[in-house]
Amino acid sequence: EGSGSGGSNGAGTGGGGSGARSGKGGGEGGDLKSDGKGGYTDSALSGDKTAEEELEAQAKALEDKAKQISDRLNTNEKLREISRGGDVRTLGSYDEMLRGVARQVQELRIVFDATEAKEKEREWMANQTSGDLDDNKLIDGVTGERLIYRRRGTPDKPMGLFQRKPKRLIFVVDVSASMSRFNAEDGRLDRMAQTVVMVLEALNGRDHKFEYAIVGHSGASEAIPFVDFGRPPTTKIERSRVVSEIVGSANMAASGDMTIEATEAAIKAVAQKD
Repeated sequence: EGSGSGGSNGAGTGGGGSGARSGKGGGEGGDLKSDGKGGYTDSALSGDKTAEEELEAQAKALEDKAKQISDRLNTNEKLREISRGGDVRTLGSYDEMLRGVARQVQELRIVFDATEAKEKEREWMANQTSGDLDDNKLIDGVTGERLIYRRRGTPDKPMGLFQRKPKRLIFVVDVSASMSRFNAEDGRLDRMAQTVVMVLEALNGRDHKFEYAIVGHSGASEAIPFVDFGRPPTTKIERSRVVSEIVGSANMAASGDMTIEATEAAIKAVAQKD
């Protein structure tokens, strides 16, 4: 037995039960809000996040990205400031590194100063007592001449012979991300910076004998120029800038190893320069 009645309030009873029409479905789809980008996100549709939470997450991600870009721009600006006018703190660090390698600088200068320039590194030397038989000396050999051989060697440097062109050197340094990342553990970046200081100081004032360049390599490039051929740093501030740029490049470099590519590029750069 049951009775039912209906009115303007839209209520109905039957079989001892009653219920009201709310006009809403049983799911949550009607409660979702658009994120303003043409649809719903996966997190919002799955119910894991509300629309407000999703917007907050997106805003946080954008804020983090903006901070990364800002940090990168600030780093680049600091490097540009160092390049333009030097930095007293950088110069102080350079002097400290120089004191640590002062003895090695003196020893390397002796090595550079003792390097003798030769018009030809090796050549055929005639009138030798041993070596390959010289075809031009066959008749002399028949007559009993003993100096009928020739051999490859380095001739004595004639008195008054001066080096007409400087020797070319190129130094390749590793400025990949690992140099900075593991520096706290083994000091690899610090030692590399000290080595650059040693080379710069030992070659200072020897432009007539050596023409050199310094390039770096990282995961992004096999040839990052720090010192170009024919443009050596002549003052201590300029040399400190070079070291600062090398260290700064390692601090923000991409990961990766281009040692082989950098070596090949350096060899080509030396060979192509006349």
